[in-house]
Amino acid sequence: MSLIQIDRDSCSKCGLCAQACPGDIIYKDKAEGFALVQNEKQCVKCGQCLAICPNNVITHKNFLKESIVDIDKERVPTEDQIFNLIKTRRSIRSFKDMPVEREKIEKIIEAACYAPNAHNHPTTEYIVVQDKEIMDEITKYSIEYFKGLVKTFKSPVARKTAGFLVPNMIKNLYSMLEDLNKVVNRYNSGRDLILHNCPALIIFHGSDRISFSDVNASLALQNATYMAQGLNLGSFYCGYVVATAQKTKSINKLLSLPKHNKILGALAVGYPNITHTKWIERKAAKILWR
Repeated sequence: MSLIQIDRDSCSKCGLCAQACPGDIIYKDKAEGFALVQNEKQCVKCGQCLAICPNNVITHKNFLKESIVDIDKERVPTEDQIFNLIKTRRSIRSFKDMPVEREKIEKIIEAACYAPNAHNHPTTEYIVVQDKEIMDEITKYSIEYFKGLVKTFKSPVARKTAGFLVPNMIKNLYSMLEDLNKVVNRYNSGRDLILHNCPALIIFHGSDRISFSDVNASLALQNATYMAQGLNLGSFYCGYVVATAQKTKSINKLLSLPKHNKILGALAVGYPNITHTKWIERKAAKILWR
């Protein structure tokens, strides 16, 4: 059986599938106007043809009929509604001491799975951490890594070497060290600035042998933040965790990541203790028109 089949008897010759196909796998026959298939082994299985065909005359071996759902235009948000969601989303780092339901976390990850992927190749995998002891270990490993950085760059020799090797970054390095030193000191006094006592942590990871896996994870994470907001949950990007995981193996081992996978994103999620009543204007974008 062919990967893609088109019912010629029902084809309206509109050519929409050919226009939508990103790889020219489907094309419009110039002589008769029908949609035809070529080089189907190169199909990236994006489903564009199925989603746009007005008469449902295309079948694809990788998509069940039940997986193709008509869009309810009445439920598609307007420009203002989308922009309002974007402008009112804020990072939340103060959470109630209550668990997040499994169904809501699954909904967040489902939304993440609808993000674009390079070459339509989903590469992002997920780990959900709700165990307090494991999260405490993640925080501890991050603090240990930051302590080492601070200690290393307190050395005059290390500072001089860094200034020689990366002169344009040395000011940022000093600023970063001040920040890390603050995080370590707050941890020693009983305050967690790594995970902020969040009740759930979603880890986004993927293979380091696949191109654009990091980009795919970032796009997925952004989708996840909007779904979290829609579920009345707060969230924030855990950059400290990602930085630690990419420079040490401690967190990867703790979470039993596959051998060639790396942590590409981390999202803390929970019921917010606070509610923002305003959104703040951002600086105008720097745009170069050509």
